[in-house]
Amino acid sequence: MPKCLTDTQIAAYDRDGYLAPVAVMSAAEARAARATLERIEAGTGGPLRGDLRHKAHLLFPFLADMIRHPRILDAVEDILGPDILCWNTNFFIKEAETPSFVSWHQDSTYWGLSSPDVCTAWVALTPSNLDNGAMAVIPKSIAIRSTATTC
Repeated sequence: MPKCLTDTQIAAYDRDGYLAPVAVMSAAEARAARATLERIEAGTGGPLRGDLRHKAHLLFPFLADMIRHPRILDAVEDILGPDILCWNTNFFIKEAETPSFVSWHQDSTYWGLSSPDVCTAWVALTPSNLDNGAMAVIPKSIAIRSTATTC
């Protein structure tokens, strides 16, 4: 029996290779996480540098807490099962008024793992929409049970 997702959502993930959106935290929790991130950035003198954007859950306690958020873990468990390991965290921050983007890619292709049984949980700390460069996916372009998107 699923812990968080419905049978329909799991079937959609199996069919399309991703699932979005999935409500995993309240707006207040997301605002608090963003405020913490902004305090860290203020303390480092500006937007996080590249070396602080990768494996950030090892650097920042608020992210260590986030990867253990019950709703995130429940959604991932519904897809992959109960044996879960957080291998990496990354910030893909699109600062206002910048032309930055992340090109089309498949996450598991770049990771060099022995098995594609992985799940990417995207967590938006601000509203995500077309005007601010929301993430886009190509349904069915991802190997089944390879990569998921949760917001």
